[in-house]
Amino acid sequence: MALSISYARSSASYDELEKLLQNATDALDGAARRVKDLGLNPTKNVRGIGEAIVLASRIRAQICAVRPDSTPRYMRKGMNAPLYELRPATVADFDFCFRLNERNMRPFVERLRVWGEATERAAFAGQFRAGRDAIVVVDGRDVGHLGVDDAGDGPVVLRMIALAPEVQRRGIGAAIVRDILHDAHRRGRAVMLRVTEENIAARRLYERLGFRAVDVIATPEARPGKVLMVATAPGGPTRAAP
Repeated sequence: MALSISYARSSASYDELEKLLQNATDALDGAARRVKDLGLNPTKNVRGIGEAIVLASRIRAQICAVRPDSTPRYMRKGMNAPLYELRPATVADFDFCFRLNERNMRPFVERLRVWGEATERAAFAGQFRAGRDAIVVVDGRDVGHLGVDDAGDGPVVLRMIALAPEVQRRGIGAAIVRDILHDAHRRGRAVMLRVTEENIAARRLYERLGFRAVDVIATPEARPGKVLMVATAPGGPTRAAP
C-alpha cells in the first residue's frame, strides 16, 4: 500500500467526470432542499431528485473503483481539499512521532510503571520505520503517525495509528481506517491491528468500523496489555491468522 499519498491523479478525464457528478449531486441536493422550503413533499412530488442523487453517488463509486491510478482514494472534504494527507516518514520525524506516542500512551504506561525516557525511546525505535511509515498532515500541519504493513497475501496490518489530541474526535482517524479497510477489502484482504487493552475509546471506534476482538496478546508485566482485532473482507474467512 503506497503511503506517499495525496490522492495522485493520473487521468484528467476521470477527474472531470467525477467532478461533474459531484456538482450534479450538490445541485440536486440543493433542489431537494428548495422544494422542501416551498412546502412540497420531495418524495411524492420530485421523487426523481432522490433517485438521481443515488444514481450519481453510485456512478462516482464505480469511477473510484476502476480509475487507472493504483493509489487508494482517501477521504476528502468535497472535491477540492483532502480531509487529511500522508507523506513518507523520514528519520528526522522520529522525535515528533515519539513525542506523539508519549502524549497518547504515557497515561496508560504510568498506571503500570514509571515512564522512563531512555527506555521508552528504545522501545519506540522498534516501532518506527522511516521510509515505510507515514506522517498524517492536516491543514498543512503534521498531526499523526501511520504505519501499515501490506506484503504478501496475508492480512494488512495496521501497525500504528496515532493522532495529536487536538485533532482527535474530528473523524480523521476513522477516515484513515475506513480508507485502509476499503483498499484492503477490495483486494479480498483482512485488516488486523493491536490496541491497548485499556484504551476503551479506541476499541469502540474499531468495533464501529467493523473490527472484532479475536485474542488478548500476552505482554511483559510492565507493558499495557494488547487486544488483537480483525476486520475481514466481505465473504472472507471468519478469522484472520495473526
